[in-house]
Amino acid sequence: MRKTYVFMTALAVFFCALLLNHLVYSSIQRQRAKHHFFLENSPFKSTQNLSKKERKARELPPNAYNEMLWERTMNPETGRPETEKLLAVQNELQQVKQYRRLSAADTQEQLIWTERGPADLGGRTRALLFDPNDIGNANPQDDYNRVFAGAVSGGLWVNDNITDPNSSWTLIPGLSSNISITKIIADPNDPRTMYIASGESYTGGPVVGNGVWKSTDGGTTWTHIFGGYTGVDDQKFINGIFYINDIIARDLGETTELFISVVGGFFRKSGVLPQFHSARQQGLYKSSDNGANWAKIDINESNGRPINPNDLEIDLNNNIWLTTGRNPWGHSGGKIYKSSDGLKFDLLYSGQFGMGRTELEPSALDPNTFWVLVSHMNKADLYVTSNSFQTLKKIETEPNDSDPGIPKDDFTRSQAFYNLEIEVDSNDNLFVGGIDLFRSVDEAQSWDQLSRWYAGGGVQYVHADQHAIVFRPGVGNQHKAVFGNDGGIYYCDDLRKPANDIKIEQRNKGYNSSQFYYGSIDKNPSRGDYALAGGTQDNGTWAKFNTKSGLNTFEYVLGGDGAYTEIDAKDGYMIASSLYNDHIYYPYPNQNNSYPISVVNYKGSFINAAVLDKSLDVFYHDSSQGSSYSITRSSNFKNGASNITRTQLTNTMFDNKPSVLEVSPYSLQKTTLFMGLINGKLFRIDNASSTPIWSEITGKNFLGSISDISFGSNDNELFVTFYNYGINNIWYSKDAGQSWTSIEGDLPDIPVYCLLQNPENPKELIIGTPIGIWRTMDFTTNTPQWEAISQGINRVPIVDLDLYKQDLTILATTHGRGLFTSQFKSSKPIANPNLKDLQIFPTVSNGNIKIVSQKEFGPTVIKIWTISGQMVFQFDLNLKKLVNNEIDLPLSSGVYLVTVQTIEQNFVEKIIIK
Repeated sequence: MRKTYVFMTALAVFFCALLLNHLVYSSIQRQRAKHHFFLENSPFKSTQNLSKKERKARELPPNAYNEMLWERTMNPETGRPETEKLLAVQNELQQVKQYRRLSAADTQEQLIWTERGPADLGGRTRALLFDPNDIGNANPQDDYNRVFAGAVSGGLWVNDNITDPNSSWTLIPGLSSNISITKIIADPNDPRTMYIASGESYTGGPVVGNGVWKSTDGGTTWTHIFGGYTGVDDQKFINGIFYINDIIARDLGETTELFISVVGGFFRKSGVLPQFHSARQQGLYKSSDNGANWAKIDINESNGRPINPNDLEIDLNNNIWLTTGRNPWGHSGGKIYKSSDGLKFDLLYSGQFGMGRTELEPSALDPNTFWVLVSHMNKADLYVTSNSFQTLKKIETEPNDSDPGIPKDDFTRSQAFYNLEIEVDSNDNLFVGGIDLFRSVDEAQSWDQLSRWYAGGGVQYVHADQHAIVFRPGVGNQHKAVFGNDGGIYYCDDLRKPANDIKIEQRNKGYNSSQFYYGSIDKNPSRGDYALAGGTQDNGTWAKFNTKSGLNTFEYVLGGDGAYTEIDAKDGYMIASSLYNDHIYYPYPNQNNSYPISVVNYKGSFINAAVLDKSLDVFYHDSSQGSSYSITRSSNFKNGASNITRTQLTNTMFDNKPSVLEVSPYSLQKTTLFMGLINGKLFRIDNASSTPIWSEITGKNFLGSISDISFGSNDNELFVTFYNYGINNIWYSKDAGQSWTSIEGDLPDIPVYCLLQNPENPKELIIGTPIGIWRTMDFTTNTPQWEAISQGINRVPIVDLDLYKQDLTILATTHGRGLFTSQFKSSKPIANPNLKDLQIFPTVSNGNIKIVSQKEFGPTVIKIWTISGQMVFQFDLNLKKLVNNEIDLPLSSGVYLVTVQTIEQNFVEKIIIK
């Protein structure tokens, strides 16, 4: 009887486990089906492969990367990216002033990140302010030299002398580098009090801000005072203050009033229901107590819906002016309001159907004169009134941009919703920006073109897409200005000159706010220094083939949008890429005689998945189009464009867009290719370099879009990461993908873009996320503990991680702060004690030692360790045969280990410093 009972109990347990497994599997299947539905019904499904011309015709932002990332990061359950979760995590981190409280044991293992460049490649800049505290200098001409700049994705910066082209920018510490700064102002009654507004609405919603920040010490330290995420209603309204297009300070004598324009937007959703950002919060807000409290001023459309405010201005009589853009309820923009008391706003102009973003500029001489620049049916229209909007006259003589392909009646090239700027100087000379910069000194009867986005035709180069024009304060400075655009910051010392004599000079030294997509690191075999390269948003591909320590000035390789990049220093070439399936071979380091590897077309993704097998010199790249999915294998590309062999790899299991391609570093005679798809499927393709053998190794609990594939100590040890919110983002397999374990641990619910393992301390992993780099020191525990290790790199999106394995140097590629390097640390020295090919002597000294090699080893890394295993010193050598290398070690007395890491073998020697 007892045996029967035990048997029945065991049987019940077995069936319960079977049922539970079935329910879990059914749940994953249901979620996958939902995710598939959302992907198939993406709001961007029909726009991602449009040309730039087609995108402009639809008033779409010029960069489809945000649309691609929107799809890949969506929560499979809700059908949208939950970017508000990033704000919640960042607020928590801001409160504790660091991501995690590190133990004393962890502190010595911190990775310190070093900025590598590009030193003078700026990113999109909308916010500029001449420091009002920079006055009282011995020479009055030195007043107002200091400038603050806020990057859309690179943080807050300061330059102590904008007039000097050699003056470098410095990043203000303490602020996240991804809060998207849109405006900086100072309190007119207390210039040491400053305010930042954040959140860029003009790019369709992905560049989310976090409200208002305040400084009371002249911009040195900042505190978040208003805005951010507050909750979600019915999976439809994402509530909070996410986008502030403008902030102004009104001087009332001894007190100051603050006003902000809070924008709402249609955030989109895959599937049926629309979703909105800040739609219930949008409107004009006011603070009368220095930002401590804010009250919304009700200004509504005719049906009671709130307006969507855009520009705020103060005229010569201290009146407040407000303009509108389109709102998520379908109302046009173009409305203009006025208030004399800061409470009641009167509608003076109702706009026209189809008007959107509206910029207003008050005259500097006449309180009744205003200029209006408005986005209307994709183009920019210009108006003027000389009687405070009793009448409004359309200006027919708009700037005629001489760039090829720009219609003479559209100097914004159908991007008026994105690049639209108008300012007047103290003499009412008019300056406008679209793609390029223009000036009128005769009230818009005629125009001078001041810049072109490429040099030529007698007009100087200034980067395209103008977002800010700010004139320098102070006596005699009325003709001096600083400009912000998609390429960073420019300065002009005299705008009064004839157009052909005006010099507008780049001021990006040290202003490393570039938005990279990919990065690559390698080491030059002959010299031993690092080569770095990467592709950027709207700023092309950049490389530095012989880097020095610290920040470097890079070389321009390829124009347009840069994408996948790889350097093969040993074989003497690099691969640079532009949009979609556009990949180019460059001899390295000489870039002459480049040619396409791929057939240029709109196949693949906007930023295309690709990978290079360096061992075999075979390149794999996504060439999918529509529902036809394929990978192209390009080989023999080193022997000239006409000799390239291109082969399509496809399979019936291959049923969606590739999001990542990786090659196993352990298969040297033939390619073992791994591919992850946006629907979460994972494939291993053995023998990909000849006759491919396909295997699906998708984890049974995988859900979302795969972002990265990384390898452990062999082909069997795999790591896979996912882009999405609301899922388990990090998975590990020790059996070649037969089984998978989630190693998410206590990581917050944020996307994971990339992953690296420390080869010399295999339990240590680092990951790249939208808010910096996180690490676990032991992923093998039941619940891995993750900490942020962004010291020196700040909270910025990390889109790619690359490793130079020979010396454990890490390259972190950021979307907003350029390229950074750090180095994994070994838990202990690992070396070959056989010193027959190398001598380290004397073993007892005052710190002066010699290293002599019996062989030609080339690039070599020297590390000095304490006996307890802590690395205390490191440097590089080019180890040549029988060359006496003298090293003076600045170390205190004690016993140390010296490790010498070469490409062929490693060595270790114990030394004593007296």
